[in-house]
Amino acid sequence: MENPKNSIKNDIDNIFWSSNLSNIYRFTKQRFWERETENHEKSIAIDGLNSVGTTCRRTESVSEHSWHLADICLILAPKYPKLDLQLCVTLAILHDKLEIITGDFDPLGRYGDGLDTHAFDPIKRQQKANAEENALLEYLSMLSIPERSYHELLFRQILDLSTSEALFLKALDKIHPLIYVIQKKNGAMEDAHIHFTLRYSGQFKQYFPELEPYYRELSRRLIESVSSYRNVDIQILKHLLHE
Repeated sequence: MENPKNSIKNDIDNIFWSSNLSNIYRFTKQRFWERETENHEKSIAIDGLNSVGTTCRRTESVSEHSWHLADICLILAPKYPKLDLQLCVTLAILHDKLEIITGDFDPLGRYGDGLDTHAFDPIKRQQKANAEENALLEYLSMLSIPERSYHELLFRQILDLSTSEALFLKALDKIHPLIYVIQKKNGAMEDAHIHFTLRYSGQFKQYFPELEPYYRELSRRLIESVSSYRNVDIQILKHLLHE
């Protein structure tokens, strides 16, 4: 029988591996795309490689984030029989589409602690919800009637958290920053950023607490990467961070 701990580690390894698709670029080094390839290679030289030997050369786009969540659903959702896998993937693909209208909401805020943003301020969270509601109405008005009905049904699940699949996705959306900062930051993080990331991602418990083992493993990897970068013993680092 497979060790559950090994299974969790393997799942997370596969999640990290899958994210490499974001760094496979279309059209580069192809005929008629010489100028774009040259500009692309210059941009790569600026940002370098990440901690696990894969490329993580720039901040991710919202569409990449959405695809990555959909892929995580494919890896993790089958472990929870109560979930409809197809619905999880569909919601993941769609969940941030309204940001074409609203833009990406900053969870960190002016001081990097999220206390003045939707991350931890209920008033700002309601303002975000209002903006998303208005964006949804604008988006739906663009669609024909059959599509409008279907998309509204999906978005209502996302915004109202009315299904187990929407709650699962919301939890993954909270945990995903842990995955990204491990890859992108390579351990080069300020204490305040570490505290924010762990607290923000820890909100997954409100939505789908069954993901606790994945959160613990990712938190461990984050602290390990910072420990390696700073050349500080993990236990000492945990004490300094009050973890």
